Amino acid sequence: MSRKQLITTVGFGYYEAKDQHRDHSFFVGTTYYFDKPWILESGVRFNVSHPGNVFSPSGFLAITQGKNKRHYVVLRLGYGEEAYQLIGPTSLLSDFRSQTSTIRWRKWTGRNWGINWVADSYVNPYYKRVGSTLGVFKEF
Repeated sequence: MSRKQLITTVGFGYYEAKDQHRDHSFFVGTTYYFDKPWILESGVRFNVSHPGNVFSPSGFLAITQGKNKRHYVVLRLGYGEEAYQLIGPTSLLSDFRSQTSTIRWRKWTGRNWGINWVADSYVNPYYKRVGSTLGVFKEF
């Protein structure tokens, strides 16, 4: 595009877990930079886990408002399927849906440092996790 405001991403992945399972994945995503101060991002991952040949696609949508060295607010929503998740030394969840949501606020209070706040939620049929983090960042 004339302003080079659209970026596409393609990726391949391989993951070797500590247990016996292995993942192969393919990712495709896009990022669109509107006239300041908005960014829209989306992506889809197609994953196959072994053993069992478990297919677990997932996707996300994120919107960012802000400007570098001032502030950013990011809202990210994700939804998909998961093949495996260890929940204990011998306990394993397999082939289930999950949802994620995250809000992130980053505010520069100095030339190269500031405050970062994140709140996130993860939900699947077996449990729910909600948390928040507040921190200080420094850019080098």
